[in-house]
Amino acid sequence: MKVKRFTSLLAIGALLLLTPSAKGSELKNRKQVPIEYQKIEELVNRIHKHNDLGNYPITFTIVNGDYGGWIAEELRLCKEDHCSYYANLNPFGFNRKTEKEIIRQSHLYTDIQGNAYTNGTIKLSQSTFRILQGKDNFLACLLAHEISHVINHDTYMESNASVEGGFDGDSEEDKLKRASLDQESELRADKDSIIMVANSGFPIDSCKRFLAYLAKSIGFAAPEDPYGTHPSDKLRFTNAERVIADYIPANQTLKNKPRKWVYDPQDNYLFFIPNEG
Repeated sequence: MKVKRFTSLLAIGALLLLTPSAKGSELKNRKQVPIEYQKIEELVNRIHKHNDLGNYPITFTIVNGDYGGWIAEELRLCKEDHCSYYANLNPFGFNRKTEKEIIRQSHLYTDIQGNAYTNGTIKLSQSTFRILQGKDNFLACLLAHEISHVINHDTYMESNASVEGGFDGDSEEDKLKRASLDQESELRADKDSIIMVANSGFPIDSCKRFLAYLAKSIGFAAPEDPYGTHPSDKLRFTNAERVIADYIPANQTLKNKPRKWVYDPQDNYLFFIPNEG
């Protein structure tokens, strides 16, 4: 499955059941829900109140993070480049001693990470919440960026454009054209995040400042790469400045259809459910 990338407390228990299933539960007893998921609910509710997120289901999951996969690879617990199991460990789960130590180290050393999957799942590393603690506007930017990928079906739209345009082959020219589509969708998600976060009452320059904060946090200045999935830092900053300059505050209150939240402690996800139909 193709992924769109944007480069704690152990609190698990039974909640009020939403359905006859013992797995799914409503987000009512907040003390039973990890604080990271509580923060997602808080910020996404704010974004949803002021922006049209469509009617597509969105699932949020918090995972161990990429550093956990690298540790597992060093320990030879998995083959090189085949360590996603350890990167995606449930940090709130009942893990073995070795896995718990991997999770502890990953929590310290993994950086800010967000990924959007084609099925509507948004994955965030647990370390993201530690690094962005007290910076709700930056976390809102990350969430809005990944939400944009999901609701705009970016991966499918890029694939469809490459098929329709006849550049879905393995030639260098085709690869360059597909990379250009990738970069365009990243700039569009940046634009959407700036608008959504500003509409939600955060400072207009929040997401521009987040991009700079992210680059410094990961310690890597992204250069221009015509084959890369992401634009250069310079291009992203320029794009953000242009969006900010053109931003016009919404002058009407949205009447979004209500959604509900379901937290599943067993499968470690938080589900933002749209109305039926």
